[in-house]
Amino acid sequence: MKELKYFTKNGSQYIMKGQHGFSLVVIILLAAAAVGGVYAHLPGLTWICGILTILFIAAIFLKRVVIDLDQQAFFLKSGLLSAATTIPFADFVSFELASVRHSFIITNTSLNICFTKNGKEKTLTIAQGFTIRAMQNVLNEIEEIWTSGKDIK
Repeated sequence: MKELKYFTKNGSQYIMKGQHGFSLVVIILLAAAAVGGVYAHLPGLTWICGILTILFIAAIFLKRVVIDLDQQAFFLKSGLLSAATTIPFADFVSFELASVRHSFIITNTSLNICFTKNGKEKTLTIAQGFTIRAMQNVLNEIEEIWTSGKDIK
């Protein structure tokens, strides 16, 4: 297996490194709005944007994606309010690459995992970024890890 760019290996677990590019842009914009609220004497804007900035920073540190080859499962924790989710490889359906465009400009691209739970298909976000190429590279690395795990078993 080649050198991993988006994951670190810890025994049989592969832990995704922090992908903070998209989140940092949102945090900087919210913090700037909070500072702007101070200078414009708008305490409501200041408090709302300040609290959202703190919550977004906390969400960055709580996000976690782990691929465990021994337990044959994905472990995902997406943010503050969502519970940690375990997705066995047997429940996996597909990966989905979705991008949002405004006037031919891609503003957000997300890599999602589709799986079944209690007979219903569900989707969770694994990573977000600005370019399709970056999310495709993350997906390629996930598939490489997954296929190497299948070779072991």
